[in-house]
Amino acid sequence: MPVHPTQLYEAIYGLALFCGIVTYRKYQKRDGELAALLFIFYPLGRFMNEFLRADDRGTVWILSLPQFLCVLAAIVAVSFLLMNRVSQHVSLSIGSNSNQELTNQ
Repeated sequence: MPVHPTQLYEAIYGLALFCGIVTYRKYQKRDGELAALLFIFYPLGRFMNEFLRADDRGTVWILSLPQFLCVLAAIVAVSFLLMNRVSQHVSLSIGSNSNQELTNQ
């Protein structure tokens, strides 16, 4: 069975992810968005990298333990990103309503 240099793949993916996050930084709209994107995309790369590993690391259902943790981390990060967007949208709409009330008085 051929052995893949998974550490090298992970290092290259980490460098590409770093460059992507740094590039996206100027388009960031909300606090915590970069961290959430990191915690979404890093587990995706790690999940794929785990398919190439030849060692046994335990299983949870049909996934290896690291793959299961990657899915869990990505779900938490996506939910954080969605909650951050919804809460900012709600706070903006509440803020605009209170400004209208102040100008009407």
